[in-house]
Amino acid sequence: MNTARITLRTFRWVGALLGLAALMVIAVACSSSSTNTATPGPVTTTAAGATAAPPTAADVTVGIGDDAGGKHLVGPNGHALYLFANDATGLSNCSGGCAQNWPPLPVAAGTAPTAAEGVSGTLDAIDRVDGTRQVTLDGHPLYFFVGDTAAGQTTGDGVGRVWSLARTGAPSAAGAAPANATQATGIGY
Repeated sequence: MNTARITLRTFRWVGALLGLAALMVIAVACSSSSTNTATPGPVTTTAAGATAAPPTAADVTVGIGDDAGGKHLVGPNGHALYLFANDATGLSNCSGGCAQNWPPLPVAAGTAPTAAEGVSGTLDAIDRVDGTRQVTLDGHPLYFFVGDTAAGQTTGDGVGRVWSLARTGAPSAAGAAPANATQATGIGY
């Protein structure tokens, strides 16, 4: 009988350890990283749970929006555009899970983005690791934020102290923390 108890106890411990190992594998598989190179789908889920398709890659016009801090760039859908401090000029360092929360402003191959009146700087595009093209301003890649569920919102400004609104005429300020850099949204980068 003593041997049966030891065997039963051992069986319970092994079962608990296997369960813990399974949970750890699931947690690692579900985590996202900014170095993940998976291609985001064409539809993103917003922080509010609604889905919003990013603008199509054809005929991209970058415009001007206003917020309390002044003028900033907006995409064709009127949503704010952002800069990522971890990018290098001409290179996006946001892919996989990062690009799902911060969708790049796409442009079709062979198509040049255009600037609305008041946008200063040079619009161009870069090739991303997933094969798509992304609009840049003076070489800095431009992104949307899924937390902005409507035009006029700028909830991504200051997230993680590495995301900032793309201000008109100041794309080189990508590394500067904006005034509201301490806000926490729960959506990472």
